[in-house]
Parts: sequence; C-alpha cells; structure tokens
Amino acid sequence: MKKRILIVLLAMALALLPACVKKDDDKGTSKETQSQVEYLDDLAPTDQYDGVEFRALAGNPSAESNFLMADPGAEATLLQSASYKCVLGLDERFGISVRYKFMDSYSAGHKAFLQEITSTTMGGAETAYDMVVPGYWYGLTIAKGSYINLNTLSNLDFSKPYWNQAFNENVEINDYLYACVGDFSLDSITGAYATVFNQKIINDQGMTSPFTHYDNNTWTLDTMLQMAKDASNDDIAGSETYGVLLSRQPIDAFYTSSGLRFYTVNDGDFVLTKYSDTAENLYQKLYQVTKNKEVCKFSSVSEKAELLELFVQDRALFGFFALDEMKSLRNMQSDYGVIVYPKYDKTQAEYITGTTGGGIFAVPKSARDPEMSALVMEAMSAAFYQNVRPALIEVTLEGQSVRDARSSSMISEIIESIYWDFGFINHTSLKNVAEFGKKMEDGYETMSGWYYGVETQYEDALIEYLNGFLTGE
Repeated sequence: MKKRILIVLLAMALALLPACVKKDDDKGTSKETQSQVEYLDDLAPTDQYDGVEFRALAGNPSAESNFLMADPGAEATLLQSASYKCVLGLDERFGISVRYKFMDSYSAGHKAFLQEITSTTMGGAETAYDMVVPGYWYGLTIAKGSYINLNTLSNLDFSKPYWNQAFNENVEINDYLYACVGDFSLDSITGAYATVFNQKIINDQGMTSPFTHYDNNTWTLDTMLQMAKDASNDDIAGSETYGVLLSRQPIDAFYTSSGLRFYTVNDGDFVLTKYSDTAENLYQKLYQVTKNKEVCKFSSVSEKAELLELFVQDRALFGFFALDEMKSLRNMQSDYGVIVYPKYDKTQAEYITGTTGGGIFAVPKSARDPEMSALVMEAMSAAFYQNVRPALIEVTLEGQSVRDARSSSMISEIIESIYWDFGFINHTSLKNVAEFGKKMEDGYETMSGWYYGVETQYEDALIEYLNGFLTGE
C-alpha cells in the first residue's frame, strides 16, 4: 500500500520566526477574531500561554536562508506568504511567539547539538528548549534518554492527515514515540528521490518512454540499466554521453525503492533483514554499472552539483536527484521528464520512494510545559498542511520544476510513496546500518564481502537500543 508522506522541515518554518510576532491591538486583532477562521486541528482557544516565548532548537543551519526572516511583504512568493500566515496564526490564536536557535545536528556538529540539549537542561526552565528538531541519524543518537514519549501528550492527534503515519509506524518502540514528522517540515517532501530522464535523448534514439514502461509495469531496474547502456553506446550517443548519473545517496534510495528493509517491524517485533538474495543482486548490479565509466558517471556526495550540470548539458539519459535539486534544471534547453524510481522487478507490488530525510520533531524531557510544545506542533502542522503544502507541491515542485502534465502527476506519486525505514531513521544508533552505496565507494564488489563482518554489530546494536526503551535506561 502506498505510504503517504507529509513531511515539512520545522527548521524552515522556524526560519520565519527570528522576531516575535506581536498582536497589533490598534488593529483590533484578538483571539475572538479567530472564530472566523476554520482550523483543521481540534485545539481549543486558550489564554494559558498568552505572551509566552516558545524556544526551539533546529538542527539544520542551512534552513535560515530558505525563507525571509520576517513578514515577507508585498514581494513575497506564494510559499513565503503561506508560511508567514501560519506563523502569525500561532500568535493570534494562543499568544505564543517563537525564538529559535540553529545548529548543525549532522555528522560534523551532532555532538555539539546533543551537548546543547544537555547543557540547557541542566540550566532549568530558564534555558531549556520547548522543542527540538534533530536531524535524522545523528540528532536521534540519544533519543532514548532525551525525548518525551509523544504518545502521552493530549494536544497531539496523530490520526490527523497532517501527521506522517508512515514515519510514526516505523519509529515507535513499545508504544514509545520519541519523534514524529508533521506538515511543517518541508524538507522531507523536497528530499524525496526521483528519476529524471532526458526527453531529447529518448526521442533521438527512438527509445520507449519510461512513462510507457511505467504503464506496462516494465519500469524496472533492469529496464533502466539497459536503456542506460543503449544511450551510452559510442555508435549512438558518443563516448561523452552517459547513460546514468549516480552518487552514494541516490544509490541508497535504490535499496528502499526495491522493497528492501534494513529492519522489518511487525507488531512491535524488530528483525534485522538488511541482507538477502535480492539485496545482493541489487548491490552487484549497481556496483557493476558504477564501474563502467562509459555508461555511468559516479561522483561523491560533495560532487553532486557536477552531476546536475552534466544532465543540463544533455550528457546523460538518467539522473537521480532529490525533488528540491530539480530546480537546477529549470533553465535546461532540452525537455526532461520526472518519474518515480524503478521497481526491482515486475513482481514488486508497488513503486516505493526513498528520501534524504528531513526535520524530525521531538520534545526534550526538560521542556517547561510538554503540552504547550504539543500544542505548537499540532497547530503548526495543521496550518502548514492547509496553507503551505499545496503551495510547495503545486507551485514550487510541479509548477517550477517540471514541464509536462505526466511529470507533474508523478510528483504526487513520488511523495505518496515515500518509505521511512527504522534502520535509516536510527542509522547512527544502529552502527551505521543504512550504509549501502558507501560500500561501493569503498570498493567492495559484493555485499557479502563486507556484510557478514558487521552483521553481529547490527544485531547487538538493535538489542541494546530497544532495551533502552523497554527498561527506560
């Protein structure tokens, strides 16, 4: 069944909030006027938090430049205006203003990020954060000891459509939900991976369109790889034209899109399932194509811009990019199409999308009033679902990043089919269990060549991590 993803990076929402948004009494703005506005959440008006400054820690410093830092004014984009409307509504409804701090919670800065939570907690209510937005992987490393069980907070209603059930289902441990994803985190929508293909090369070579393969249930890994080989044939396209552009993270997304799971979660039971015959075959097929320099241009993560430029220059049939990266293709002269990642084979029941991750919301145990934190999370997710998500998808992703109706419809399918793997979410805590493409970079020709040497570490890490939630230690 398709997994619906409603993920939008809180850090981006908070980036609108460097200055408190105050009610303008001269204009008669009050909570009473809010009765004219219909909200999707069931939160009741309250004066309990009137004048409170809500403190948040966001683990994504790059989000500071994603939006204007205050009221965007007359020159605002639709997305900026919709975001600011949500921010203003929080203050008008509950009298809550937000102050935030940005830090890096990823590989380079995750220790300082976690130390920030610890040190502010020791300072008591005067310094403690009311909410944190840790980056996936590194920011959740000490989840079992830092964050409140969100299932205990009455102001959160995870049955609502603005919460990402696909994430929650795969992260909950023994009825303990330590993090969630809601609709005021634009990152996890824009971080979804997609396939882009050069329509000019398709037409010039008389190839069958990937859309036709999709309709015939033949849009598979083998189909894509064969098309890539055909497009890079010296006699057809020339030696400087690649069939496929790849880097480590898009390769990781192939693991997810092939229906594979690092850990399988079933009714609270967690089982290590990273290795299988399918995983081995997938690994070897992708490894072999990355080593074929005539067919594939393989770059490190830091060289991602180079791959985008090669695609713009009509030098590749296929590229695999996150949705937010596709804005770099707007000025491309040749037409291109956007389609979901291919299935592993025709027996796979559905198309599945991998993601780079995004903002994950959590309430630290030191929060002054966890129910206030829950109220902010609920209200903002509902408001972003109603106002910002449509602007993001219809205007930014569909209207500005694609050129044809079929690609536009594919954007929705890509977003709807994102899957969050428990091992991916908790990668660092589980001995880097989500590694896949990196091992190709390291030169391993087979998955078995490195997997069995670390399998026990993955199993032991899982047991230790789960026991931390079961015992509270």
